Amino acid sequence: MKKILLLTLPVLLSAYSFSQINQVADFNPGSGGSEASPVTTINGNLIFYTWNVGFTETQIWSTDGINAPTQLTQINPSLIPGKYVEILGGFNGKLYFTYGNPSGGYGEGLWEYDFTNTPTKIVDSDLTGGELNNSIIVFNSKMYFGCSDPINGMELWSYDGTNPATLAYDLNASGFSAPNAFTLFQSKLYFAAYDGTTQNLYEFDGVSSPTIVTNNVYYFTEKPFPIINNKFYFTKRTNIATFSECVYEFDGTNVTLLSMPNVGEGLAYRSTNINSAHFGVLYFNVTEWATGQWKYWEYDFINPAGPSTYNLHSAASLNNEAYFVQNLDAQGAELWKYDGTTATRLSDLNPSGDTYFSTNPYSFGNKIYFGASDEITGTELWVYDPNFSDLSENTSNPILLYPNPASDLLTIDTKESIESVEIYSELGQLVQTETQANFSIETLHSGVYFVHITTHEGTVISRFVKQ
Repeated sequence: MKKILLLTLPVLLSAYSFSQINQVADFNPGSGGSEASPVTTINGNLIFYTWNVGFTETQIWSTDGINAPTQLTQINPSLIPGKYVEILGGFNGKLYFTYGNPSGGYGEGLWEYDFTNTPTKIVDSDLTGGELNNSIIVFNSKMYFGCSDPINGMELWSYDGTNPATLAYDLNASGFSAPNAFTLFQSKLYFAAYDGTTQNLYEFDGVSSPTIVTNNVYYFTEKPFPIINNKFYFTKRTNIATFSECVYEFDGTNVTLLSMPNVGEGLAYRSTNINSAHFGVLYFNVTEWATGQWKYWEYDFINPAGPSTYNLHSAASLNNEAYFVQNLDAQGAELWKYDGTTATRLSDLNPSGDTYFSTNPYSFGNKIYFGASDEITGTELWVYDPNFSDLSENTSNPILLYPNPASDLLTIDTKESIESVEIYSELGQLVQTETQANFSIETLHSGVYFVHITTHEGTVISRFVKQ
């Protein structure tokens, strides 16, 4: 098997490099940034959004993790003045989204995009100023979501990808139910919804009407319930008047209270919110209304619950490791990974100070994507590749590239027979191919380029500057 090597040469410092952490692209050149944020995966592509230079509208992009990102220009928020795009998810290889209003809410209907034709509105939820909730889930070959109509308010809707989307169930005949926290568990769909009196945990088998598992559920989020060892976890409000909440588990049959007295469960005006689960540990936060203190907690089901050292509440999981953003040392907030025992800092995007992160880490293509600022290019999209290794020191036949910088001719000095030469732009676009050791680069624009040099020994990646 051929090796892929990284050739290190003294070149102009750039925000882009072939290393473990790279900037995917500088979508808004300059220090303003684009606030890039990964959202979902569809057809093997990462879907993410950026803001334009003036932060007046969003732009939707797709990348396969290899080639340069492609803007999905047919999804255009300028078609609806003053709106931005809210990506909801994918179903049957299509992208679903709504247009949001800067003043709040998503009232421009549910749209479908097949990545080829102009997007189509499949639900007109804005007939009376109604809205969509900001999450969808696929269950039993249908897509379920919360949607408002002029008569029923926000209720549970379904769409099979062919026939018109319809109201699936009206769970609150006197108003809205606002279904949320969609979770697939033991071949059933679970979610929280309001019946007019309290918010309940509902169970749905895809055939019969949803049934109530338990009531007084306190779980308002688009995130699913965290699952550990074939049980999922949520909070119930044990005293409605004093906003007292405790943590419960559900095994598909029984609802059981978890006793964690040191957390202060059950105390008046003390809110508990479940966040996530990693390494068989439950992570949650507790808010004390009297003091305004908001603390992270964790519970491993063996030891008493205690404060959480690491902020894994929105961490991304990859290869049995959790990736998260936290300020744990003198380098400020940076990207870290945790294997259940040891935490390791992975980045130092701003050595002189703190790094601003706009998004939580997102796992895609065996890599971790995140929005962050190096305070040079502003907040852009970055990627961490845990499988990258610099093997350049192991090659017995070094390859030299000169002159560097270059203006017209470029020479590759190697004892090996060259099979191919590919030149890529900073955005990952293939701009020139060669088969010889000497070639012209006069047609290239000024900037930084990457050269993939392939011989029978493998591929070496180098970098040069075109003047």
